[in-house]
Amino acid sequence: PVATFWFIWVLYRWWRRKAATFSPVKRSWGFVAIIVIAAVLVSLLLHILVEPLSITGPLVLKLNTILRAIGWILSAYAAILVGNAVGNTINSSPRIDSEGIHASLITASGALIGFVAAAIIIFHGLSGLGVSLIPLLTGLGVGGFAVALAARPTLENLIGSFMILVDKPYRVGQRVRVKGYEGDVEKIGFRSTRIRLLTGFQ
Repeated sequence: PVATFWFIWVLYRWWRRKAATFSPVKRSWGFVAIIVIAAVLVSLLLHILVEPLSITGPLVLKLNTILRAIGWILSAYAAILVGNAVGNTINSSPRIDSEGIHASLITASGALIGFVAAAIIIFHGLSGLGVSLIPLLTGLGVGGFAVALAARPTLENLIGSFMILVDKPYRVGQRVRVKGYEGDVEKIGFRSTRIRLLTGFQ
């Protein structure tokens, strides 16, 4: 086990140094590959050293539980990275304005899908480890309600962004007048719109 985790750590450090010369899309998918390799190695370690031996004892049971938990965590992390990598890949298309609202929504959608997939993997892993999910889900429900209240401004901005995307009241490059100020729309972002005023200020 020590040699396996040492190899994973060395591989990760090597990729971090190597990834500095790559594009964001290649870096995203490279990190996905590293985490997937780590998850596969942990899974192989579990099946080779623990399960076929049929050895009982508290130490072996703890090692089994630890390796399975690490495998689920790595799989969940890989799901999050895949969501981000897919968003980066789509946004790298020349048809999509990297400064526009479409790019922001694609990034947010990829992150959301990855997070949901990671949550499903974690819940499945906890269920396999014998952890009761009812108290956890209850706590998440209460915590989610509190987070929703705290994040209300962000949710309002999210809804507003979707309305701008659907209705298209203005576009990048269009001249608009807002609260007595007149200028050209430079960027339509996920949470804000940037306007270049006729005076040159933003």
